[in-house]
Amino acid sequence: MSKQRSVEAALMNARRVLTPLPLNISADITLGVRVDDNNTIQLFDIYKIQRDWLEIEAKGNWSLSDGLQIEQKYLQSYVSRRRNFKGLTLSAGIVVRERPEDMDELQYLSSMDHKKLDPMQRKTYQLMKLMEPMFALSFEAISRPTWGAQLSNGSWDGVMALILSGRAEFSLCPMRFVLNRIHLMDYSIAVHTEFVFFIFRHPRRNSIRNIFFEPFADEVWYTTVAVIVLAISLLFLLLRHEHQFLLNKDPHFQYRLDYAILSILEAFFEQGPETNAFTATSTRMLVFTVCVFSLLLQQFYGAFIVGSLLAVAPRSITTLDALYNSSLEIGMENIPYNTESFENTMVPLGMAIYKERICKNREKHILSIEEGAERIKKGGFAFHVSANRMYILLKSLLSEKEFCELQDVPFIAPYRIGMGITKGSPFREYVTTSIIKFRTTSILQHNDNQWQLPRMDCSLSQNREVEVDLQHFLPALLLLCSAMIFSFFILFLELVYYYFESNTKLARLCPRIFPEQRLEFIN
Repeated sequence: MSKQRSVEAALMNARRVLTPLPLNISADITLGVRVDDNNTIQLFDIYKIQRDWLEIEAKGNWSLSDGLQIEQKYLQSYVSRRRNFKGLTLSAGIVVRERPEDMDELQYLSSMDHKKLDPMQRKTYQLMKLMEPMFALSFEAISRPTWGAQLSNGSWDGVMALILSGRAEFSLCPMRFVLNRIHLMDYSIAVHTEFVFFIFRHPRRNSIRNIFFEPFADEVWYTTVAVIVLAISLLFLLLRHEHQFLLNKDPHFQYRLDYAILSILEAFFEQGPETNAFTATSTRMLVFTVCVFSLLLQQFYGAFIVGSLLAVAPRSITTLDALYNSSLEIGMENIPYNTESFENTMVPLGMAIYKERICKNREKHILSIEEGAERIKKGGFAFHVSANRMYILLKSLLSEKEFCELQDVPFIAPYRIGMGITKGSPFREYVTTSIIKFRTTSILQHNDNQWQLPRMDCSLSQNREVEVDLQHFLPALLLLCSAMIFSFFILFLELVYYYFESNTKLARLCPRIFPEQRLEFIN
């Protein structure tokens, strides 16, 4: 009994002396208390979980006869054996930017709804919440709108300010490894991989030539025009031959050049001419040959048009250089890490895209993610944004066919990011080992899959009906409108011409019909 009392007195004395000291859960203090006259020393492990309470646990003993005797669990690390935090509440910072008004903060962070809003932060928050039952602790999340940027006076805002001031022990959201942060706080191992791309609807065709000229090479078009001109000249000569030698008895037989032009064009477009319009065998052979030539040419032409519409067009805008040289407008999400990535890049092409294409019209090109999604939907716009967030948003905006037209072009390599932790925090090892545990047990992968949008199978959309859009049909409309305007202009010239011609004839005719009136008028 006296031995027990002496041990209790020693422990009470140790509690009185050590409690005011700034110990924590990572403390490695062993207290030895002599318990008998044989120089047996009982060993105790001492550490703190709560700030004002000292934890004392029996660790083993030492004696001259038996030597050092330590319990088996003390051969492990302190992270493995000190796993009961006894309801400790830890403050942690998290970034919340897009919370809906109908949800409170805790409900929003714990919900699986609205996956397009803050997916990276909410995904990591829900993963790290699994630490609460593992260690019998709880988290108090303190939200801020930004991760943290250094201000002009040297201070920080956002979650960084919470960590540096000690108000938060660590962050519940991933934070990028940035040079001006790494000497101010510690990081856990990577808990998230972020993919950031230029996302856009790939144009169906990229050539400046219109679809109606694409089936044939330039040499084929030039040859076709030359053949038509040659056929018109030859037909004109043959028509003169028929008229000169009276081979055609039709009193209305035409042998002018304009008739030869219209006849060849009728044969070329398979609209004529009449079977009895020509009498000479040579003329009929020429028209027949032109018809056969036109038939073969249109078979090749039509087959190419149909085949090009049904075939999957190759995508040429797949690199940063191709995107820069394309006709697409380029923008980016209005978020701090985007600006930092472009302003600090050492890639000349990235700097050129930012200065010459994005900053050329900042109000039009630096947008929120919702505005960027609407611009992507309209087409002709590439937006630099977090891929998973944008794909979740576009899934509800685009049809299946439009979604399969999406193309992404990387500017920066996917970066892996970890949790920000207060410098020298005793909880760093707990956070790191928990993430390793989640990874080895596939909990981390399962959590990622819950928040990641699965890629759509676009193989079926390729077999759907294909329609020609206005962009590719526009050349035909322009040709028709130009011909109509030209025809109206010719009509106007004809009216002017016939008006002056009729007045001239009338002026010449009047003196002959009324000579007396003209003399009286002169007198």
